[in-house]
Amino acid sequence: MIGFYIHIPFCKVNCPYCSFYKIIPKNKKIIQTFLKILEYEIEENSGFYNTIFIGGGTPNFLENNELIQLFEIIHKNIRLDNNYEWTIELNPELVNLDKLLIFKDYGINRLSLGVQSLNDNELKFYGRLHRKKDIYRKMDLIEKIGFDNVNVDIIFGLYSQTIEEFKKTLEEITKFPITHISTYLLTIEEGTPFEKLNVKLLDEEKLEKMFLIRDEILDKFGFYRYEISNYAKKGFECKHNLIYWKRENYIGVGPSASSFIKPKIRYKNVENINLYIEDYKKYRQFEILDDEQIKLEEIYLSLRLSDGYYVENFELDELLEPYLEYKNNRIKLKPKGIMIVDRLAIELAFKIFFKS
Repeated sequence: MIGFYIHIPFCKVNCPYCSFYKIIPKNKKIIQTFLKILEYEIEENSGFYNTIFIGGGTPNFLENNELIQLFEIIHKNIRLDNNYEWTIELNPELVNLDKLLIFKDYGINRLSLGVQSLNDNELKFYGRLHRKKDIYRKMDLIEKIGFDNVNVDIIFGLYSQTIEEFKKTLEEITKFPITHISTYLLTIEEGTPFEKLNVKLLDEEKLEKMFLIRDEILDKFGFYRYEISNYAKKGFECKHNLIYWKRENYIGVGPSASSFIKPKIRYKNVENINLYIEDYKKYRQFEILDDEQIKLEEIYLSLRLSDGYYVENFELDELLEPYLEYKNNRIKLKPKGIMIVDRLAIELAFKIFFKS
């Protein structure tokens, strides 16, 4: 499997929790210049891929003619198999009939909608431009156009959120015509407005309850957790993200986009649109992973998945048993382990490879 990622770095506003690279363009000239340079990079990576994922930023910030220009570049250079997955991320307030029809015409078959919350006060605090009523209207439109593979993103863990509110959001979101739900714990990333405002999360006890509630509620409505943050109906797991988690090959184009050539070559484009336009190759950063880094990545990414990490003849000690299980040669996370997966991956790496 090999995936192709395209980063569209434009947004209408700067959401205070978001750490992804983006800009608010002052004029259309920079968008056209960006698309021209992006075309060069896509041409250099033309070939066969299993998945395409257009993320950002806000891909549907682009106007209709700009979207068509981008999709024509993709069609000219990227070949997909019959069982392809082509995702585009969308901000709800910019979803409209014309854009959805363009997506359909060009073969996009999976939408990912940044809902984030069904609570208007939370949406306002997150800096989102849509409200709950907008989600319902846009979901109706998406269903009428005939998209049958739709993901919604939800954020949880804000200091003011109650467990009952989160439970209600999960139950309500399952009633939408969707096949996939991404539930992300709010993280206060370095350099974001939320960090400067010192925004707080819920305490660990409440967060742990929320992690357990996700499984309980979403499983009841036919969504199973196949990755720490992601739930899907059977057969609708995100193929593109599975490429990341299984350390398969992927190519990323656009500012800040990363690429990986297994087993050990990773490179990343510069997080600056002006430098990207000037010479994206010149500012590209390369990393060659050593054996220890590879093994740690394999354990960490495998633990995130419901299948777990494969290892023979392993014994869990008493300290790890509350967080992990070992069965049929696979180490898997228990619910308590989800919140400390980073630490668990490091401990397992030492136990498995250094026998400590």
